Amino acid sequence: MKISKSEFAARRKRLMSEMAPNSVAIIPAAREVTRSRDTEYPFRQNSDFFYLTGFQEPDGVLLLLPGRRQGQVLMFCRDRDPERELWDGYRQGPEGLVKNYGMNDAYPVGDMDDIVPGLIEGRSTVYYSMGHDDSFDRQVFGWINQIRAKVRTGAKPPGDISDLGVLLHEHRLIKSEAEVRVMQQAADISAEAHGRAMRECRPGRYEYHLESSIQQGFAEYGARFPAYNSIVGSGKNACCLHYTENDAKMQDGDLVLIDAGCEFQGWRSICESALSSAFCLSAFFLSVIERRSAIMLLCLSYFIAICTGQSRILFYSCSIYERKKRTFQENFSKMSFS
Repeated sequence: MKISKSEFAARRKRLMSEMAPNSVAIIPAAREVTRSRDTEYPFRQNSDFFYLTGFQEPDGVLLLLPGRRQGQVLMFCRDRDPERELWDGYRQGPEGLVKNYGMNDAYPVGDMDDIVPGLIEGRSTVYYSMGHDDSFDRQVFGWINQIRAKVRTGAKPPGDISDLGVLLHEHRLIKSEAEVRVMQQAADISAEAHGRAMRECRPGRYEYHLESSIQQGFAEYGARFPAYNSIVGSGKNACCLHYTENDAKMQDGDLVLIDAGCEFQGWRSICESALSSAFCLSAFFLSVIERRSAIMLLCLSYFIAICTGQSRILFYSCSIYERKKRTFQENFSKMSFS
């Protein structure tokens, strides 16, 4: 279900076709962030960089140079290092980028200061999104200032710096069929995790028990990380918009709010940016809610059948309700309308 190498190449080609003549785009990868001493937070790739490369290692830099005869797509990455790979895992290295990711050329990231100034010299426009990484911002301006310092010797610094996001984010708004499939899978995994948390919810348990259940539900289907910090708020905590402590004891009769979604292969669910559910922690109210939901679903389906003239009743529902359909139908057959 992964996005193909050819689709990533098509994205780069489309972006270059809309860039100004004789321009260059610079897109940095994310960096690892230290958590404490020699441990790091779980790495998440920069979304723009991942959209154009599919590459999941830190510290890379992508350069797009439309019209360049020696190669239009260049990338810098961490070099192979057998000693570090024993600690941190396998690295692609420059050779792996060319072979597995479709780059025209690739170099060790340590060589950027020697190579990049020569690539951007004489270019009319540099496309770069500033303000996301102060350290890399300074590095980019350092390259440009290095060229400016040599103007008297004939060097030509770029005439303009434009925000790459203006072009690229318009592309990212429209999802391909492959992206939709991955996002739908993220939605399905998230919906299943919500249902799992509901089934495990009991008075006397803590909010973090449900958070743990949700995280396990994500991981079991290959989504190792949440798309954002999961919210599990019970009672008054359900009224806090970005409540993330998730450490209160749940009481009988509490309203429980869950706002959680997974990230699958770099994409969030198709349900915009969040997936939420709310329910009452009470056996009586849960029974009433399920009965009413069954009646409403059956009535809605009946009216759809009348309006469309179809004899077969159709159920239109999002992922989180699709799994409840059979339960609603079974319970409805046992229901009394008195």
